[in-house]
Parts: sequence; C-alpha cells; structure tokens
Amino acid sequence: MSDLYVQFKTDLGIVRAVDGVSYTVAPGETLAVVGESGSGKTVGALSVMGLVPPPGRIVSGSVRLGGKDLVGIPEEELRRVRGKSIGMIFQDPLSALNPVMRVGRQISEAVRIHQAVSRRQAKTRAVELLDLVGIPNAAARADQYPHEFSGGMRQRVLIAIAIANNPSVLIADEPTTALDVTIQAQILDLLKTLQQSYGMALVLITHDFGLVAEQADRVLVMYAGRVVEYAEVDLIYKTPLHPYTLGLIASVPRLDVDRERLTPIAGHPPSLIHVPSGCAFHPRCPWVKQLCLETTPSLNAGARASHLVSCHFAGSLPERSPPREGGGIRQRG
Repeated sequence: MSDLYVQFKTDLGIVRAVDGVSYTVAPGETLAVVGESGSGKTVGALSVMGLVPPPGRIVSGSVRLGGKDLVGIPEEELRRVRGKSIGMIFQDPLSALNPVMRVGRQISEAVRIHQAVSRRQAKTRAVELLDLVGIPNAAARADQYPHEFSGGMRQRVLIAIAIANNPSVLIADEPTTALDVTIQAQILDLLKTLQQSYGMALVLITHDFGLVAEQADRVLVMYAGRVVEYAEVDLIYKTPLHPYTLGLIASVPRLDVDRERLTPIAGHPPSLIHVPSGCAFHPRCPWVKQLCLETTPSLNAGARASHLVSCHFAGSLPERSPPREGGGIRQRG
C-alpha cells in the first residue's frame, strides 16, 4: 500500500478515513495495524480487498500485490484476486456468514470460484479445512448452519473460508473480538500455525497492544486516518516515540509489577470530517506545544531509519509516563 487516500462524501462533509497511508508486508511476516476505533484500520484493509462501501472511494494511491496495482482494475479481474491471492477474516463472523447456507457449502463455494474442481471435490476440501482449523467431527459440522456454532467456532469457519485457496496475504480484522481469553489464544495459535505452514503475509488489525506483543513482527500505529508511528515490534515497546503510542501502551496492564495505576488517554478520537489542525492528536496530548497546533508533523525516521514517527518532539518525550493532568497547552475554542 502506497500513499493511499480513501474518502467518504457525506451530507456533513468529506470523511477522510485513510489519509496518506503507506506500508508493506513480506511473505511470512506479521504486520499489526493498531489504533482506536475510527482510526482507519478497517477501511484501509477493505481498500486492499476492493470492498470500500459506497459512498466511499479511493481518491489516490496504490495497492500492489506482486508488482500489480489493484486500484482501478476492473471488478471482474479484482474478483479473481479477492479470495485467492488475498483472504480476509472479517471482524463479526455472525454477520459475515450467510445464515441460511450450510457452512460446508459456504467454504466449498469459495473453493469452486477459484479452482477447477467438482462439487464433490470442493466439499471434501471444505471438510479438510474445517478439520484444519480445529473443528471436531468436521464432516458432520459441515452440514450445519452458522447459528449452530459458538462464536469461536464461527470465527474458525471464517478462517477456513479465508485460507481456502492458500492466499499469499491474509488480513485478520480483529479476529478475537468478543471471544473469551481461552478461545482468543486458540485462534491466535491457529493463525500462527497456518501462517508458518503456508508462508502467508499476515496483516493483523487490532486495538490490543498485548496481542501485538505476542504476534507481530512490525507495528503500524494509526490515528485519525494517518500513520503516527511505524517500526519493529521491539522498538515500539522499548522506545515508543509518539505520545499516542505511549498512551496505548500505558493503558495495558503489566505483568512485571505488583500494583499499578493504568493511565487512560484523555479525550476522544476526533471527527474525520473535522480533523484538528496541525497534529491531529494535539487536543489529547499531554506534551502539546504551540507548534503542534499549527503545523502537521511529517512521518520521519527517529533514532533508527526503520523507526518512523510523526511528532515534532519525538526525540524529547519521556520514555514512559506522561505528565500529570493539566500539563501542556489546551486547545483554544
């Protein structure tokens, strides 16, 4: 993805959902895309799949797979890529699955669209996939409907559909949302195993920094549709450079201390119709200065060339804790 801009035209104004985002992901690598709800994570993923819902549209930029730009190609050609070269696990399995179609048929349909196989062969492949993702008694469960599955099992069905054609890129949009901790761990272990088996590039969309620490190789932090920090996972945790990244990490409980007070990020994410001037994070930033209100920071290298950050004062921020409430400049208004 290179310099991608996605906008939605509404009666209230233009929603700048993705505002100049760029990233790459290599085979076998896991890239975590992190941020609060409304930061543009899912819209960016849907852009890769060519599934941006109306009235949204890709204004400019490119999405390249194997050197081919997918932006602007005919829908028929995009269908041959979607589900075959790129698979996606959607956030809500109950709404993503067809409630009146047996799960085995939904999986076999994904197989037959992209492979020259018979119905019987596709059904056999569907059962194999259900067994692969850890659903017991797969042959019998293939003839059941989505409502007969638990939340964790429905998520496994979505994973089976997404990997049915051995895609080179797999996008997982918050695959563990609303699942209990035990099932979350099983789903994440499954994704890791499948990635190692097929050599897939994995784009993991999440707001959970604890999950990122276990799964990711690199991390892209998004805020208000923009990239604010981008680095290897170790650098993000050891030397976070953006105040927003610091806030996200500070809100995660730590296991190496007996007692701690979690520090929430003050305020709320901005409207993507009326993004604040200068740095979009400045109304919530405890270290905000006048320059932050006036000038939008560029995404530049920090102490290392591979560590990119969009902050005027990235090199002078404290390592961990923000100042007490009341510090910094308040937004005029």
